Amino acid sequence: MNLLSNSLLKTSVSYMKDPARFNRIAYTMAWGASSTGQVVSIAKNKKIPEKEKRFLIPQEIANGILNVSFFWTIALLSEKFGKFITEGKNPIVKVKGFEPGCQRQKILVAGMSAITGIIGGILASDIIAPVIRNKIAANIQKRSIDKEKQRNQAKEPMQPKFQPNASFYQFLNHKTLPK
Repeated sequence: MNLLSNSLLKTSVSYMKDPARFNRIAYTMAWGASSTGQVVSIAKNKKIPEKEKRFLIPQEIANGILNVSFFWTIALLSEKFGKFITEGKNPIVKVKGFEPGCQRQKILVAGMSAITGIIGGILASDIIAPVIRNKIAANIQKRSIDKEKQRNQAKEPMQPKFQPNASFYQFLNHKTLPK
């Protein structure tokens, strides 16, 4: 128990100094768990035909990878932007009593990077990732449908087209064909 409580205490102290990092890691883990749950639920669902599972499972895996990577990247860039505008000798956002290097300034920087990180994460999760993943999914789906059509065409037996010759027409009509 002592090892667990010491680990939790060290982790808490570490994330108190950088709440944006905690948010980014926690939300990324949540995205990963959600995506894994989605894939497992599709795989285990007996009501979904195997043909659909062949498409849905890779789609959800790709979906999860895109969601996690976009969230992580955009949240990280947003956090850095938050730090950029509040820290340094000439910060863009200046607040009286928050001189560079003082404890209050460090809290401001940490808070601003957390806020911008959350905003970036929301943009990534709710706007950027869905638009990009829908375009990618539409292309994959189109290719999958085209492949399925080709497979079905290959399975159908080829039937020769009947092209009667002139003597066949003569046989049917008992007369000669017009020239």
